[in-house]
Amino acid sequence: MTLKTIEDLVHLDDAEFQIILRSLDAEELAIALKGVSPQFIEKTYKNMSTKAVESIKARIEALGPVKLGRVMVVHEAILGKAREAVPK
Repeated sequence: MTLKTIEDLVHLDDAEFQIILRSLDAEELAIALKGVSPQFIEKTYKNMSTKAVESIKARIEALGPVKLGRVMVVHEAILGKAREAVPK
């Protein structure tokens, strides 16, 4: 599978998606979730524990507004990790 945008990650199976989630720190994930579709957010939360979801939601709220450029940098970093972690 070709991963061109962060939204392409929603097409991964849950096991692959969880590998990527485990490679992210909470700050990266919180910023990334500010600029994605509801489907991406749903898949992310589905692959996290209830406690982790509550924690990340609190972190997102505490972040406040984030500049689009920063969100895009984080998205590219996550895509890089995903490309390394997911077999082609």
